[in-house]
Amino acid sequence: MYVRNTFIYGLVDPRTKLVRYIGQTRAGISRPMRHKYDKYNPYKRNWIRQLITQNLDFEIAVLEYLRQDCSQDSLDSTEVWWIAYGRSCGWPLTNICSGGWSGRKGQKHTPESRQKMSDALRGKPRPAVAGDNNVSKRPEVRQKISESHKSSTKVQVHLKELHDAKRKEPVCGTQHGYARARKAANKGEPNCGPCEACMKASAKDRYDNRRKNNKLTPRVLSECGTASAYRRACKRAKRGVEHCGPCEACVAAYRQAERDRHERRKNKFTLEEIASSPA
Repeated sequence: MYVRNTFIYGLVDPRTKLVRYIGQTRAGISRPMRHKYDKYNPYKRNWIRQLITQNLDFEIAVLEYLRQDCSQDSLDSTEVWWIAYGRSCGWPLTNICSGGWSGRKGQKHTPESRQKMSDALRGKPRPAVAGDNNVSKRPEVRQKISESHKSSTKVQVHLKELHDAKRKEPVCGTQHGYARARKAANKGEPNCGPCEACMKASAKDRYDNRRKNNKLTPRVLSECGTASAYRRACKRAKRGVEHCGPCEACVAAYRQAERDRHERRKNKFTLEEIASSPA
């Protein structure tokens, strides 16, 4: 069974009706149409450009159909045969190779082509990346590269100095000293433990940070003669902190607050009993 997607084709010049190029395809007509944008074959490219300038387009002729499941060697050998046949018949083919993938890999320039390329390049400046014409070898360019490397080295040295300064042993009595002592203790490393000055500095720093982030409401000291002042004095007495003791006004205010609390509680139970009693 023959399928129309695999075949040997030829590109025909509409002016002379002669085949100018022979190729192979497994993708149907899409492969021959891509030759309009092919830039690897200069002879074929120049011929197609001539047609375009005259508002013409090449014609596609199917020379031989092949089976869809045929091997690549079979397809290559068929293409090689057609190219050899066309050249023997005098077709002005623009194929560079003899056909097939093996022919494409073994492409070599003839001595005449080598001489033409040499004459075309003789007397012209060499590329900027070749030999002494390399831009990076110019003295002014090398000087700029050197200065850029020096500046980057200075930056790296400065960053290293800052990093080393941060890793120095912190002064005792700071939050960093307390944090480092705690980390060493957690890792089981020998340390003298956070001293009292470090602990106080850490507590003060945490307190300042909480106030800065509005996470802490400043404590307002209760005025003398209130129940809050009495409770505060009792708490300080339990902790063993020096205090003057609750004065008579504070004790009287506390007792009055307790009586009011008991009265409110009593009234609450009374209202609940009235609400729960049957009508």
